Amino acid sequence: MHILLRIHELRNNGAVYALLHYAEHLAASGHRVVLSVPAGGSPALRERFLAAGVAIDHDTDLDLAGFDVAIVSTILNGADVEALSRAMPVVWSITERRQPAWDDPPGRLRQLFSCATKIVFPAYWLVYEYADILSVSAPYLADVVPIGFKPVAYPPREARDDGVFRILCVGSLYPRKRQIDLINAVRMLNDPLVHCLFVGDTYAVGAADLSYARKNPQQFTFINPGERAELQAVYRECDIFALPSEDETFGMSAIEAGQAELPVVVSDLPTYRYIWQDGRNALVYPVGDVPALARCIKRLKDDPELRRELGRRARNVAQCLSFEAYARRFDATLADAIARSGSGR
Repeated sequence: MHILLRIHELRNNGAVYALLHYAEHLAASGHRVVLSVPAGGSPALRERFLAAGVAIDHDTDLDLAGFDVAIVSTILNGADVEALSRAMPVVWSITERRQPAWDDPPGRLRQLFSCATKIVFPAYWLVYEYADILSVSAPYLADVVPIGFKPVAYPPREARDDGVFRILCVGSLYPRKRQIDLINAVRMLNDPLVHCLFVGDTYAVGAADLSYARKNPQQFTFINPGERAELQAVYRECDIFALPSEDETFGMSAIEAGQAELPVVVSDLPTYRYIWQDGRNALVYPVGDVPALARCIKRLKDDPELRRELGRRARNVAQCLSFEAYARRFDATLADAIARSGSGR
C-alpha cells in the first residue's frame, strides 16, 4: 500500500513517537510510506523517520494521487482530515480530550468526524468524550487501539552510595502536566536528599512558577528530552517516577517508566483507572493534592521493598501493552478503512 502520514509537528512527544513506531512497522512490512509535516522540529526525529525508509514531504501542495489511505495524527489536524478525505480514506488518530474550542463554530467537529473513514482512540473512556458525535456519525466509525510499547532490555540498576533519592518526571512542561505540584511536594518534604529531574520541553510554564526550582539546583534539574532511546539511561538512574498531570489521554511516559521497573506515582485520572491501581501496581493520589503527593514520595523513599515490588508490578503492566498487538489492531483498522471506501489498490 501507499500510505500518507500527517502530523503538525516533529517534537519529542507521545503522539509523534507513536506515529514513528507505527511508521517503522509499516515500512518494514513493505508499504510505501510518506510523512507530511511542516518544516522544522527535531532533526533527530526526522532522521529516525528517514532511516526507517519513510519519505518526508514538507510541501503543502503535496500530490495526493496514488495514495491508498491517510493516517492523520491528533485532533489538531482536523482540517487535514477534511481535505484528505476528498482524495482517499482517512484514519484519524485522536489522543486528546474534547475541548470546546475544537467545536467552533458549533457543529464543526461533527462535520470533521463525518469526513473520517475511521477514528482511532487509545482508550475506551475517550470514546465517551465524543459519544454524541459518534452515535450520529456511524456505529463502525471508532476503533479503540491501546498504544503498544516495544520491549526494552534495561541493564541491572547499579547501586549508588550518595544517599540521594531521585524522582523522575517526563513530559513537556506546561500547566496541564502540573509539574509545579511536584516542585511544591518536594519543597514540602524539606529533605535535601530528595532530587527531582524534569525531562521535557518548556511550553507555557512561566519563569515565576519555576523560580523556586531554578534557585535550588541541588534539588531540581531540568533537561531537554533528546531521543527516546537516550532516556533509557535516565530511567535507570532514578528511584521513582511521578506524573502529577490534571489531564492525560494515555500517559506513555508512565508505561516507559514501568518498562524500567520504576515505581510509578500518578494522579487519579480516568485514563489511568484501568491501568494504574493504588497500592497494587502504583501509588495514586487525588489530582492537585500536593500533600498527598508528598506523602506518596516519602512512603516510597522510606520503604525500599515497596519500591522494588511496585517496580516489578509496573513492569508487568508495561509488558501487557505490546507493540505487536497495537500494530495488528491498527493494521486491521487500515484494512477496514480501505475496504469501506472501496479504494484498495
